[in-house]
Amino acid sequence: MPDPLDRPRGFLAELKRRKVYRVAIAYVAVVFVGLEAVDLLIPSTTLPAWADELLLAIAIMGFPVAVVAAWAFELTPEGVRRTPSTAREPGQATEALPDGRTASPAKVLSALGLLVATAAAGWYVLGGRGGADPGVTDRSIAVLPFDYLGPGEATAFTDGVHGDLLTRLSHISDLTVTSRTSVMRYRSTEASLPAIATELGVAWVLHGEVQEAGDQVQVNARLVRAETDQQMWAESYRRQLTAANLFEIQAEITRQIAGALESQLSPLEERQVDRAPTASLDAYRRYAEGREGLDQRTEDGVLSSLEAFQRAIEEDSSYALAWVGLSDGLSLVRFYNYPNPGVPVTAKQAARRALELDPDLGEAHVSLGIAHSVVGEGAEALRELQRGVELAPGYAEAHSWLGWMYVIAGKPERALEPQERSAALNPLGPAARIYLALAYLANGRNRDALTEAQRARELQPDLPLARFMEALVLYHLGRMAEAKAVLGEVLPHVRSGGTPSPSEVRAVLALAHAASGDSAAASEELDEIDDAFSAGLVHAALGEEDVAFEAFASIAEWGTFETEHARYLFPDVLGPLRDDPRYQALLNRVDAAWGLGRTASDE
Repeated sequence: MPDPLDRPRGFLAELKRRKVYRVAIAYVAVVFVGLEAVDLLIPSTTLPAWADELLLAIAIMGFPVAVVAAWAFELTPEGVRRTPSTAREPGQATEALPDGRTASPAKVLSALGLLVATAAAGWYVLGGRGGADPGVTDRSIAVLPFDYLGPGEATAFTDGVHGDLLTRLSHISDLTVTSRTSVMRYRSTEASLPAIATELGVAWVLHGEVQEAGDQVQVNARLVRAETDQQMWAESYRRQLTAANLFEIQAEITRQIAGALESQLSPLEERQVDRAPTASLDAYRRYAEGREGLDQRTEDGVLSSLEAFQRAIEEDSSYALAWVGLSDGLSLVRFYNYPNPGVPVTAKQAARRALELDPDLGEAHVSLGIAHSVVGEGAEALRELQRGVELAPGYAEAHSWLGWMYVIAGKPERALEPQERSAALNPLGPAARIYLALAYLANGRNRDALTEAQRARELQPDLPLARFMEALVLYHLGRMAEAKAVLGEVLPHVRSGGTPSPSEVRAVLALAHAASGDSAAASEELDEIDDAFSAGLVHAALGEEDVAFEAFASIAEWGTFETEHARYLFPDVLGPLRDDPRYQALLNRVDAAWGLGRTASDE
């Protein structure tokens, strides 16, 4: 009998005879069912969000193995045997394996599966998501809060020395420097340096002490390789306590770190490292107090920071960083709706004064960008924030605000890189996680968004915005009972004019009730809502589209909540409206409110 491969279409016929088609189709069907099952299970289990990607990677690598196995072997009542090269006549015996033995089907398939799974998992761990954090580079460093050598606890002065050193390091593009917000959590800790480095995802840790003794200051610093807990460099500096000497010590430490980590400084970075921001020690102390208050983000903290920054400026009106702090404080007053303390300049004016004093100060560009953003000047905000990121690449706040503005501007895909960078620089900062969750949610990556929102809640359980973001994501995952439970917990802790506001929380709660089929409960929440956009959302959820559009048309100011939700969220509620010409007109109003336009440049 001639070989079937010699006949026309012989190869296809041989594939059919060897049941390769059947195996391939069955394999794809099983993989499809498996992926669907994992996709359904992940939201309600502790499986990581990338479990489905791992299964897909295993399946792709296993497909050629399954096809080759189907060509080479066949299952018979006697076990797995090699498929004969030609079709058998009736009654012809099957060909055994070369040594004449037969193999158990379970053993053969298990071995193949184990081989494929091991190869795929190894690839995924080493080259993909698992294993060591890909963000841990050999030039990543955490500068822990400096200890105070002497009686009492660390003062604002000590924290100021620490903060200024972080600022200098953050201007070096070769380095990844963990932000102040994250490292301050280790002020009083018994954790080992390697353990801290693992939590922060860095390769190096700098530990230091500061002591004031009369007219002298001493700063000790030591650099530790986290992996081995080996001290690579240590130095002690004792100088007369002047602003110039203090900044010189910080510059020397920065250069030592850059040298140890083999980082090359550009001419601009050289100037930034050597910068002496002020000649007044009193102005420096007031500035350090201001930054300490600003870091708290509370009403009392922000208002006290404004007073401290103004006093620093009174001591030295050419202190650019003090003007930056004043600008940031004024922007936060507006952003969080805190009472205005009557500062005689605006946030934009303060940031511009800082830039007049130091045009290459990245923090000043970021402050000006923030000031533009809080008054709805989106194009200007994007321009200044981008420039700030260029000049201060290690400044976590710059990346976070830039990512947030991309979301506001209708460019969610561009928000991912800066928000992920912000979270890498500030891994223990709740706000960084919240706004990364928002960026993921705007891009439809709901499970990733839930991971970040829950991380923010773990970092600061009493932060209403973190819990609200978690509820938003739960809603978009269809987990309405959980979303309603979280919103119920949040509602008593939010205040009118805050972020989120009571009306915003009630609106999402009403939407969750409506999605659960409880229109009566949704209507009850509607009665307590006092802002137009939130009311419009609920009317849309109740099927009252015309009433919803009337509510949207009455909006006088498009804030962040309204903008983010109108652009991206609640597809079950707003999806049917988005095809309506009135909704396109609505989005045009959103763009106009933020000074963008549908084709506005983000340069």
